[in-house]
Amino acid sequence: MNIRFYTDIAFIIFSWLIMFAAYSGWGNKLVCLMKLDFAKHDKDFAPSWLGWSFSILFFSLINLVVPINLYSSFLFFLFGILFFTKNIKELLSRLTLKKSLLPIIFTILIAIIAMQLPYCYDTGLYHLNSIRWLNEYPHIIGIGNLHHRLGFNQLFFTYIAHLNFHPLFNNYAFHVANGYLFVLLGIQLLLNKNAISVILFTAMFFVPMPIYWLASASPDLSSTVLQLTAFYYFIKLLREKSCSEKRETYIAFIAVIAAVSTVIKLSNAAFSIGLGLTSYLLVKRSDSKVFFGGRLIKAFTFIAIILVIWLCRGYMGTGYPLFPTGIGRASVDWALPEKLVQIAEERIYCFARLRSYEFDSPLLKDYKWVKPWVENIVYDIEGNFEGIASVSFVCISLTCFAIWLIKAYFKTNQKENSFILFSLWTAQLLSIIFWFFTAPDIRFANGLFISFFLTGTLLVKSVYSNLSLPQKGKNLLLLLSFLFYTLLIGFYVSTDLFYLKGIIRLPKVPMTEKVTDSGLKLLTPQFKDQCWDSDIPATPEYDPKISLRGESIKTGFKMTQ
Repeated sequence: MNIRFYTDIAFIIFSWLIMFAAYSGWGNKLVCLMKLDFAKHDKDFAPSWLGWSFSILFFSLINLVVPINLYSSFLFFLFGILFFTKNIKELLSRLTLKKSLLPIIFTILIAIIAMQLPYCYDTGLYHLNSIRWLNEYPHIIGIGNLHHRLGFNQLFFTYIAHLNFHPLFNNYAFHVANGYLFVLLGIQLLLNKNAISVILFTAMFFVPMPIYWLASASPDLSSTVLQLTAFYYFIKLLREKSCSEKRETYIAFIAVIAAVSTVIKLSNAAFSIGLGLTSYLLVKRSDSKVFFGGRLIKAFTFIAIILVIWLCRGYMGTGYPLFPTGIGRASVDWALPEKLVQIAEERIYCFARLRSYEFDSPLLKDYKWVKPWVENIVYDIEGNFEGIASVSFVCISLTCFAIWLIKAYFKTNQKENSFILFSLWTAQLLSIIFWFFTAPDIRFANGLFISFFLTGTLLVKSVYSNLSLPQKGKNLLLLLSFLFYTLLIGFYVSTDLFYLKGIIRLPKVPMTEKVTDSGLKLLTPQFKDQCWDSDIPATPEYDPKISLRGESIKTGFKMTQ
């Protein structure tokens, strides 16, 4: 360890504190505007989630006309912190050393892991380049023509872009982005000491995107954290019976988080729709007065705005609203060629099923890919640690459902919550089936397996509500938990997560300048296909047909015929 290690740790943690203050400040304004009424133990954290969601909407909107740079970021954070100042004293009064010890240790450990070089290959392939475009230009029309992955409409990149305070922290922001959301949920669970919080906190370390992806610009880990957050608040909604206003508050919150998780990464859509509909079903069945109250109308207005922005950005970037699917192609000069869109979609499906890009493989026909997919999960334990955990979660949940079904058959007076949990469990099962037959890459499932597992266990608990565990059983569970965490820590230590020399600097790769048929100069990597944080315009997929739509880059790109 050296002095840079300590200064970088301080930089990351200080950044998280500033982010918490700014997002909470904006979130408190939304709480007042939407008249949300959270339970006492949620008032410290829910505003930060809402404020963060608002930042995605805000920067995605302004980037339609201006780049996301130092000025817009500074103003956003300045006003957020000013809004938060009146809550600081109240928040500090509730903190004690005893309550803060575990969260502090947890935060420091995550900060150390966040200093790593990105393990995610896609970060060097297109993540950092996408962020650079957001920092230097307004949203570019036809950006997908330059490199089809730049057309992936993931609003997560606006999050890292506004943390860059461009041009101040371009090589640092992604080190704090994923980690902030992970730490925010983790601390919230640590401070709520109940069975669900403990299980969910443990499950965070088995998300399909490993914890060592904290140091990356990938949206996968954060979209998983958002799913777990929405599910956590659904459990709170399930237990909230005293006040219809609070129930409406929680369903509005869940709807916002679920919608934002979808625009962060489209693969969250099935989970979000299932959870949202089940939440509404729960409130509607228990309180017929709650239909479209003021809180829900305001939440749906927020959702409608961010979805419209998201769809507009999709059309502007590729000519397709849901790229890489070919749905809704616009007849515009910058629309990606249909053949390229088809290849982009096939690449995702092919890699998810075979872990390769062999489009012509006979295994892709008639579901012959299922056998090698299963073998890849079962036999490559070291390389599929998360896959083994995910399959285990599914098996346990199915077992729990069988137990619930048998018990429910002999029990006529089923509780309301049991029906709601069954509805959610069914929606999650359908989502898993849809995932499996489309793009069954473990990371595309995000937090679905974990929530499926927890819903199954809650189903069992709903029919064994009077079940109590003897002291010997509790001691045994405590011992098993200790052994589990010991093995877990050993696993993560063995993966060289803890880099003790400070933030690892991004590599600089040699680039070659090439000229297209129209005279456009493009940078391409000399080796492999990673551009990292190179100057723009850059692409690993050089095509001589790429051209500008006008005289400057701001006019966008298109493919000449």
